[in-house]
Amino acid sequence: MFAINLNQIMKKFSIFFISILTLALCFSSCTDEPVGFNPVMDKPIVDVDPTPGVDPIPEVKPSAGSGKLQVDFDGETFVSTSVQSIVTDDYISIIGLRSSKGDVITLTIPSNKTGTYTWKNISVTQMGVLGLAYNVSSDKNGAFISGSDDDPDFLYPDYKDTATITIVSINTTTKKISGTFQFTGGRYNPSNNKNETKVFTKGSFTDISFAVDIPTDSNNTFSLKLDGTDYIPTSVTALSVSYGKLQQISISGARGGLESVGIVVPKNVKPGTYTVETLGSDYVVIYNKSFKAEDMFSGKSGSITVLSHDIAKKTISGTFSASLWCYLSTDIPQVSEGAFNVTYK
Repeated sequence: MFAINLNQIMKKFSIFFISILTLALCFSSCTDEPVGFNPVMDKPIVDVDPTPGVDPIPEVKPSAGSGKLQVDFDGETFVSTSVQSIVTDDYISIIGLRSSKGDVITLTIPSNKTGTYTWKNISVTQMGVLGLAYNVSSDKNGAFISGSDDDPDFLYPDYKDTATITIVSINTTTKKISGTFQFTGGRYNPSNNKNETKVFTKGSFTDISFAVDIPTDSNNTFSLKLDGTDYIPTSVTALSVSYGKLQQISISGARGGLESVGIVVPKNVKPGTYTVETLGSDYVVIYNKSFKAEDMFSGKSGSITVLSHDIAKKTISGTFSASLWCYLSTDIPQVSEGAFNVTYK
């Protein structure tokens, strides 16, 4: 019973993190300083005591140009070789990659303010989803994901929520962000039919450069019908995304502040028709109605047809359609007559 529940929650958060990536590609309309964003005046939404039995998170003392994310687990210290971050009106997302092992730490909070965030205060304020995850690109058994003790899908033996993310500073002049974190990740391992946990302590990210604006190509086209109605994006973004062995092209069309539709295909994709699946597939269709977890949909079925792909010129065109779903919603949005013709960065 517990294995089934954890597998379900992993699906929910896997979709969430894919959606976060798509959202990050869509914020070409963001201003340099998010609306209402004042890191000097804004205070933490909630101050919390350290979790009993867990080492206190170390104080961060930013050093110029370090741009580093690190965390302790399994008797060693993970130190990133590359990091990426985005700060928008609605969320902060930080991704740290260690190229030697192809593993990734992902942190996301539904806020753009300094302060301390836990599952408890996120739940109380109904802000959205707190995201902490660890994944190894070569590990087919899935990511270790943080969950709330109050989430029934995470109620299984040996799991104890320790998640805390503290945003210490956000400098909108230098566009640097620093803070600390810790969490316990859980997953169901289908290869041995067991639940597994991994504890991450003494995490910090220091002077990491963040983006608030992603350039777009005015010649890119992206169109579709959403539930039979024309979806006309206000901006189209196409990027080549690489995290270790993960090499993908992400194409997305944003409409307004948070709404977006996106597709993901392998970086070396050849012309042909490919099946869309929710998880375990290289071919993904995503619809984000908003930043709320229940408004993030992933393709349950459908297809992506690549008509042309010139890797040297970084141009790709094709069509797509999909029936979408979300673990937290009963809605089933339909994407039809999708078409794209873009140059990716």
